[in-house]
Amino acid sequence: MITDFYIDIEDASGVKQGAGPITSARGLRVTRRMDGAGSFSFEMPITDPNAAAVQPLRRIRAKAHLNGAWVTIGDGIIEQIGRKVDASGIVMLSVSGGDGVRELAQRTVGTLQLAAAGSAISQTAAVAAVVAYAPAGWTFGAEASSPNQIYARFAGESCLQALINIAAKTFSHFYYNGDKVLTFDSTFSPSGVRAVGGVNALAAETCAIVDLEVLEESYDVVTRVHPYGAGQGDVRLNLKPASDSIPTAILLPDETYAMSKGDNFIEATSATARYGLIARTVEFKDVGPLSNTNADVEAAAKALRATAIRWLNQHLRPTKTYRLAVAGCSQVLRPMQSIRAVYRDTVAGLNIDETLNILETTYVVRNDGLHTTGLVVSTGDRFPNDDSQIVASTIEQGVVFQAHPQLNANSYVTSYIKPVDPDATAEFRFRFGAEVVQLQQVLFEFQLLPLESTVKSVGGTSTTTSAGGSTTATS
Repeated sequence: MITDFYIDIEDASGVKQGAGPITSARGLRVTRRMDGAGSFSFEMPITDPNAAAVQPLRRIRAKAHLNGAWVTIGDGIIEQIGRKVDASGIVMLSVSGGDGVRELAQRTVGTLQLAAAGSAISQTAAVAAVVAYAPAGWTFGAEASSPNQIYARFAGESCLQALINIAAKTFSHFYYNGDKVLTFDSTFSPSGVRAVGGVNALAAETCAIVDLEVLEESYDVVTRVHPYGAGQGDVRLNLKPASDSIPTAILLPDETYAMSKGDNFIEATSATARYGLIARTVEFKDVGPLSNTNADVEAAAKALRATAIRWLNQHLRPTKTYRLAVAGCSQVLRPMQSIRAVYRDTVAGLNIDETLNILETTYVVRNDGLHTTGLVVSTGDRFPNDDSQIVASTIEQGVVFQAHPQLNANSYVTSYIKPVDPDATAEFRFRFGAEVVQLQQVLFEFQLLPLESTVKSVGGTSTTTSAGGSTTATS
């Protein structure tokens, strides 16, 4: 049980600012999101002696006395500072920003390549490569289970975007533990908590659903995907260079699949049987070969296949996403856990009784305790595609298209001259740079001409006179 909490203000180096901690804050609200940065917010009187220490881009670190020890319950970067007058006439500072994960968006990985000798590398090695560019003090727990191979390149993406990319390509997710600790996981672990509606008395392992919003999606269900990677037009990377068999580790155990390299598609045939054939062409412009070797082109095609299968797996069924406001939750829940939700409302036509994945959590810290107050839960493992996400995804693909090398049709004219005689075979060598990955056509033009000698013979006689006599030569 929390008996007290306070908030320290720190600079970017972790040095505390002001004369001491802020103890006048009226609660702290923290939101944690799967595969991304969360947020925090709190209010404090402007008359607090340490109010001047609250400045943009400084860090906050909140600690609470929990179960006999002081522990960090929230941290982040101050991004917004507002002022308002409350009902009692006190001027309050409203302070908010991104949680500690936002710091990873402030550094770039440059032109980092995640490959070794034309082959994919493990997730552990990929995360370790990003650590070299991340701010000091961060700890990343990588998921060691299969599938965990990644083949990719970056072109100025932030450390956060690189980690999101690594998680997506290794069929996993990550969540923030706080205090610069990020954990990757491929499964949702049971929380042991049940969210129920319409009850008066709550057991220790239950919480009450006080408000509920439901979003059901079926418009983005796809059963066959035609994937393309880097490139333009007919030279886009496709599935042809990949091997014929699909690794079973990246397939859902209750679905059946088929792949056609000739027609460039991957299909979940079991989903097609349920809903009919629903096909879509999807571009993954950040997936491309790092060079024009056979090994790199094959590795890129395998990466495209894995990326397409993960995308397809996330779109095989209609999803239900619930936004819950809860009360009486004695446990601090986190993303990548699961919760049992039971809610029945005959008037609204709701009858929910299923285990759901936690994508986002919100908890509030006050002097009377720490309470989980909000959850975003889903039958799937992704957030629903709202308008803002669609716009952000479109912008992101445009940036990727400009920043990452894109294969295109190439036209080269190369001349090579070599003397030829009756005993020699002509050789014409054409050399292309490392940037040429795929050729649409090679056209070789030549012309045969009569052999003409540059030596001429002239008939006649000449006489040379020297001191010893004369010499006559005839030609």
